[in-house]
Amino acid sequence: TVCLVLLLSLIFPGCSEQEIVNDSSACAALPSFSSESELAEFLNEQNVYSESNPDMFAKPGYIPDGYILDEIILAPSSEGSDAHLTYYYRSERFLNYRQTVDFRDLATSEADQAYHDFQKQSTLSFNRSPETRSSMPTDGNYFQIYHMVPSVLYPEVYITSSSPQVTKDVVNIAWLDETGHFCTLQMPYDLFREEDIPTYTEVEYFYIDTYNQTTILAE
Repeated sequence: TVCLVLLLSLIFPGCSEQEIVNDSSACAALPSFSSESELAEFLNEQNVYSESNPDMFAKPGYIPDGYILDEIILAPSSEGSDAHLTYYYRSERFLNYRQTVDFRDLATSEADQAYHDFQKQSTLSFNRSPETRSSMPTDGNYFQIYHMVPSVLYPEVYITSSSPQVTKDVVNIAWLDETGHFCTLQMPYDLFREEDIPTYTEVEYFYIDTYNQTTILAE
């Protein structure tokens, strides 16, 4: 199962635990986009910023070779929570395979499970939560409770403590960014190298220019 269910519930507000475990883009009700230009167009004339959160969104600075942006999911602002994004990059191998699959190919539970396992093991996802350490429960013990341990090489970063067999061959990485917000990255286990954590935790911040329907990298 996915070990960061509570933290992922911040990424997918309104999703049940089982929905989160079964599908990385489980909440169909949340707006989904295939590009940042589509996102900017959707946000035209909408106020997505607040005083409590810096006027920027974030995306991963690290994208594995052979991975392509497949989906951006927007969790709109709500009472007590700012708008935030989840980015999904998927391998070209999986995307090419997906083009050949239709619902008849997934008619059995075994075939459907194999498809979702392949998708999970071919996905890099990133989210910068509106939550900060001060607004999270458990007074700093949050990571330990959700089956994560400090990296030996980089103790300020937490990683999955479970074996890859338990986590369906993915690794969860969580840390606080330069503004004190929680960031989470999920990546295939076979791509993970602990010594490369500084690369994995690079973040690019950007503003959304809704008028010109584009994004602007923050300096």
